Amino acid sequence: MVEQAPIQNRSGGIQVIARASRIMQALSKHPNGLSLNALVQQVDLPKSTVQRILRALEEEQMVEPIRPGTGYRLGFAFSKMVRHSYENITSIIRNIMIKLSASIQETVALSTIHGHTTTVIDRIVAESELCVHFPLGSSLPAHSTSDGKMLLSTLSNTRITELVGQHPKKLTPNTLDLKQLIEQVKHIRHACIAEDIEEHTLGVSAASVLVSTDFEYYALTIVAPSVRYSTRREEFHRKLVESQQEMQKKIG
Repeated sequence: MVEQAPIQNRSGGIQVIARASRIMQALSKHPNGLSLNALVQQVDLPKSTVQRILRALEEEQMVEPIRPGTGYRLGFAFSKMVRHSYENITSIIRNIMIKLSASIQETVALSTIHGHTTTVIDRIVAESELCVHFPLGSSLPAHSTSDGKMLLSTLSNTRITELVGQHPKKLTPNTLDLKQLIEQVKHIRHACIAEDIEEHTLGVSAASVLVSTDFEYYALTIVAPSVRYSTRREEFHRKLVESQQEMQKKIG
């Protein structure tokens, strides 16, 4: 007969897990890390409790010190877990991305959002004479990209404001301010497609749709020189939606 743990011990263990989760979620919003004092303020827990949980998480490589005495960030073990989950998704839908890129001869990307930036986790670069190329793992400000705006649309307006700030950085003359961004996000929620018309880089435009899983949202994006995007806009949108529907069927 298996002896049951006392209810008090079990509830205490659940509380520790919940607190550790709060700490890791706070760190996930700050890729460069947080000082101990800043982390304590974010999670609203006693400093001694945060220190005790951080020591346990550090032993499991779920968090790591930035430099002695300067703070913490998410660790190697956590990054490995996330990378494996990304690999599972990309292995399912990569062939669809390859097919999409081949059909339009433009670069296609899959990305996620972390805090106020998006991260490219997979991309297919078109083999055309003039194409848009960017490295895997690229991080871009969410407020100025189609994938970022698509992913921001899954959040409340209050949360969007918290992430991008009252005065998001203006990267080109077309970059939206906060008021314009909120208004455009309202339209994106209705239209289910987002665009970046030279808002991040002059001469480059993009469109994105949402791909949802049980645990995270992803953005599927077509990126092209603006001169081609403007003439093929409707085609790109149609192809994106077709690929999105195919991906959702495979993911389930």
